Amino acid sequence: MPDVETTTSLGISSNVSYTNVINTSTNQAVSEITDGVNTDIAEKLYVDQYWNYYNSPKIIMDTDIHNNGYSIFNTFTVGGFGKMLTTGMTLNIKEDTVHITGRQC
Repeated sequence: MPDVETTTSLGISSNVSYTNVINTSTNQAVSEITDGVNTDIAEKLYVDQYWNYYNSPKIIMDTDIHNNGYSIFNTFTVGGFGKMLTTGMTLNIKEDTVHITGRQC
C-alpha cells in the first residue's frame, strides 16, 4: 500500500467544521477522496491538480468561429498547438459567431 500523507503531516489541523462533506448513507464526514487510482486527502489532490495545470507555460488563444452549437465543454485542435481547452466564450447572436478563449492542454 502506498504511503498516504496524513492531515497533520500536511499541517492541516483537525477541528470541528460545519462545512465538511457528509456521506449521506452513513451521516459521517467524508475523510478521504479518491481520484479513481489513489486515495488521498482532498486538499492535496486540489493542489496537485492546479500544480499540474499551471506548472509550465501554455499557449492561450482568442479566436472567433461560426456558431455551430459550440459548447464551453468542447475542446478543439489547432495545427501546431495541439489540443486546446475552452476557458471562456462569448456568443455574438447578431453575427452568429462565438468568441473563444482556449488554453493549450
